[in-house]
This record gives sequence, structure tokens and C-alpha cells, in this order.
Amino acid sequence: MSGLATQKVRLLQGLSVLVFYWTLACGTCFGFGALIVYVVFNRLFMIWPLGVLYLTWVYFVDRKTFSRGGRRVEFIRNNPLFKYMRDYFPISLVKTTELDPARNYIFCYHPHGALSDGLAIGFGSEALQFSEKFPGIVPHIGVHSYMGWSPIFRDIVMGLGIVSVSHESCKFVLTQQGPGHSVAIVVGGSPEVLTMFPGSYILTLERRRGFIKLALETGSPLVPVFGFGQNDVFNIKKPKIDFLLTYKPGRSKWEKWCKIFLKCATLVMCGRFGVMPYPHPIAVVVGSPIPVEKVENPGEQQINKLHSEYKEKLIELFEQHRDTCGVPRETELIIQYNPLFDYMRDYFPISLVKTTQLDPARNYIFCYHPHGAIPDGLAIGFGSEALQFSKKFPGIVPYIGVHSFMGWSPIFREIVMGLGVVNVSRESCKFVLTQQGPGHSVAIVVGGASEVLNLFPGSYTLTLERRKGFIKLALETG
Repeated sequence: MSGLATQKVRLLQGLSVLVFYWTLACGTCFGFGALIVYVVFNRLFMIWPLGVLYLTWVYFVDRKTFSRGGRRVEFIRNNPLFKYMRDYFPISLVKTTELDPARNYIFCYHPHGALSDGLAIGFGSEALQFSEKFPGIVPHIGVHSYMGWSPIFRDIVMGLGIVSVSHESCKFVLTQQGPGHSVAIVVGGSPEVLTMFPGSYILTLERRRGFIKLALETGSPLVPVFGFGQNDVFNIKKPKIDFLLTYKPGRSKWEKWCKIFLKCATLVMCGRFGVMPYPHPIAVVVGSPIPVEKVENPGEQQINKLHSEYKEKLIELFEQHRDTCGVPRETELIIQYNPLFDYMRDYFPISLVKTTQLDPARNYIFCYHPHGAIPDGLAIGFGSEALQFSKKFPGIVPYIGVHSFMGWSPIFREIVMGLGVVNVSRESCKFVLTQQGPGHSVAIVVGGASEVLNLFPGSYTLTLERRKGFIKLALETG
């Protein structure tokens, strides 16, 4: 190919990326809706009834379609724009195993990156010949439901096979659309945008359980998918302020979206020519499916077990293909949870010492001594994974018992319940030990608040003699 022809092809590739990013930006900001209003009422006033009819159809007649399997249009999926995008980076789709077209799968894509280009091109178009590599599999990409409210844009994305990522929407695809119909989701979601840096693979997975529950309820196998190079298309620098790197569960969603907006705003200064991603290769590796047995009402233990298995398979997929996909050996795959507890652990520091194995088929009562001012060791050791409790005691699910008044505090109660905190009352603890299933255990401060009165440096004065309730609880529950 001559130099001029090559330059022409590269120009078309660059333009295709610009069109894609511009369409996504306008669509997510409801720019097409504003365009309709402007054109109809300022330039083509005589056809305003058509604009009103379209908006009426979108918001009153067709609004549920986005959550009911969407409306795939093969012409849109085969648009040559996606082939130019594919070659711009370039993006490749790596198949590691056959998939049964009689089954419905949940494809789990990692990491999110800026715009999940690998997922969009690999599963939202035929540029990488998805239908030829996986015959009979019909992928639907799950995205935030607000995209279904954006006029014109919603019809474009539905043509690509995009649907709402809500639980009900994904369940509809997996159970009502027929064999082969599958969903592809970015498990880490938008919070992974905050940890997107070149050469990094920091995933948000520990607190993600919805996709596991969906798999169990529908019996759909989980398929880990890794986009190697997805975080390398923008040369964004890591900020010196850690506050901008994370979103803590329980905090306002406005905080999360403000941080993501600030992060995305900096992409304009960190791309090629300011606004374009760099042409860095992205290899989308589709792993082997993890068999899932259907459970109508999955319990927490079943969810945690499958979640652990999925995490192991994801790490295995990353390690198997890192060398062929150009990931340096010094680069670590980091599966993050709330880093606040890491900082607290290292501040003191706090350690968790294991002296024996615990049977995951049993339920335990952990008795913590002493209370201290605030039981920091109990909170970090049993209320978070900063000390890797689940790895040291696999199958044991700890609940921390606290005074019932914490359950009456708005917002705060949601935060502490997210840590596995429950009421320390006898009925509450008995419920955990007898109704939640094997491995579910309670951790209590036996001495209670009374030990605060005997709190002095270097002293270990315990309140125990008159404490008999936890003994009775142990005898009643075995």
C-alpha cells in the first residue's frame, strides 16, 4: 500500500474513533434530544408534530424496550465504522474455548477503562467476527439505564444489542430471549474509571455480588473476559490526592459521579491530539465458562462460594495470557476493595494471627477482648478484608454484633450493615447462627462498654465474671 493510501486509511480510522466518541458523548449528555428541539422548533417548524410524536413514542410507548431485550439491527452492528475502529488501536478477540449455543452466558468484562472500547467493538459489532467465532451466541451489552432515556441515541445503541444492565433486564435476556442470548457486563462499573492508569490493572470486584446472584438465579455460566491494554489508550497520570482515586460504598452517588466527571474531563488533555485515545493494542480474551447450577433463592454462602471461584478463574485467565498480551511481569493484577481499611490497618498497624483451622460447616461465636476505646482490631479484622479474613478462614462469614441503637441511625446503619454488622441482641445472633447457613458466625465484645472504664495503657482488665449471655447462646445453638 502506498504512503498516500496508508495515510488515507489512518485518517478514516481516526475519524471513526472521533465519530464514536462524539456520538457517545452527545448521547450520554442528551445532546441528540436538544438537537431535535432546536431543529424542529427553529429550522423545520412545520414538522414539529413529528418531533412530538417521536418523543411521545420514546417515553410512553417504547420506553420498556430497553429493558426487554432491546432491538438489535444487524446493519448497524456491521457498520464499517467499527472495522476502522478495530484497526485504529488495533483490537483483537481471542477465543480460548467453544461455547454451547444452547446455553445462556454472562460475559464479565474487565477492566472498564475510559469507554470499554474492547467490549464495544468485540461484543457490540461484528468487526471482530463474534458470530463466526461463537456461532449461536447472541450478545447483549448491559449499560446504565439512563442511556435508554436519551432520544435517538437509545435507538442507535439498541441497534448494537445494548440493553439496560438492571437485574430485571439481564434476567429477561437470559431467560426469555431463547437459547444463546447472553449478556456482557463490565463488572467493575464506573468506579474503575477512577483507577484507570497506563500499565495498571486495578479491578473493583470484592463488593460486586449482583452478577453472581444473577448467574445462580438463571443457571447461566459465568465467562471471564479480560481486555488487555484497555487502560493504556489514555496517558493519564495518577493524581497525588488519594481522595480522587476511590469511591467508598455508603457515600453519596453524587460524590462518585463528580469524581468520574473530573477524571473523564482530564482525558481531553491526556489523549492523542488532546481528545483521541492512543492507538494501543487491546486484546479481548474470552475465557472458559464457569458452570453454575440454578438456585431460585441463592443464599449468601452460595453467592460467596461462586464469587471466590470466579475470582480464581479471572486471576488464572490473566496469568495465562499476560505474556502473550505484552503485560510486564512486574505489573500486578490488583483486585481492590475499600482502601480505607488498608490505611487504617497500616496506621496502627493491625495484624490477624491464625492459630488453627476452622470448619466452614460450623457456626462460631468469636469473643473479642478487650473492648478498648473503639474495638479497632475487631472492626478491621472481622468487618473488612484488609487482614484477609476470608483467605485465612475460608467459608467463615463473620458478623459483628453491636448495640441496637446503631440500627436507628439513618445512612450510618446502611454503612455498618455493609460491613456485616448486626444487632448484638440474643435473637439477632441466634438468627445468624441458625438461619443463615453453615459458616455464618458472630463476633462480639464480651466485656461490652463497661470495659471502657478500665481502659489504660498497658492494662488488660476484663469484664467477664458476670457475662453469661454468650455462654447460654453457645449452648442453645451448639
